[in-house]
Amino acid sequence: TSDIQVLLVEDNEINQAVAKNMLENLTIDVDIANNGIEALALLSNKSKRYHAILMDCQMPKLDGYETTKLIRSEQAYNVHRFTPIIALTAHAMEGDEAKCLTAGMNSYIAKPISSDRLKSELEKWI
Repeated sequence: TSDIQVLLVEDNEINQAVAKNMLENLTIDVDIANNGIEALALLSNKSKRYHAILMDCQMPKLDGYETTKLIRSEQAYNVHRFTPIIALTAHAMEGDEAKCLTAGMNSYIAKPISSDRLKSELEKWI
């Protein structure tokens, strides 16, 4: 196992598999949450520290923007308050980057994800 732990928050199984494969090729351990609610449950576990969170913006139940706001503001997720959150968005339109940053995300990657882009973002933030 790797020293680097990443939480992937993504509701689409194909996207999960692609991103997981890319991360494993970079020798990064990955946990997967299918939505914001699952992500918050994993993040409230004090014994687990993630080096970065890859956050899909569009998800049912609790989207990436709201999930990020909760991570940044709620006491329960305090250990991850400053963990880099990299948005994964299919909507690379003007204003989207601002929306991600306003929610408290550090950066974003447009889908479909390229492994080079993923690697450079993780190197930048971890």
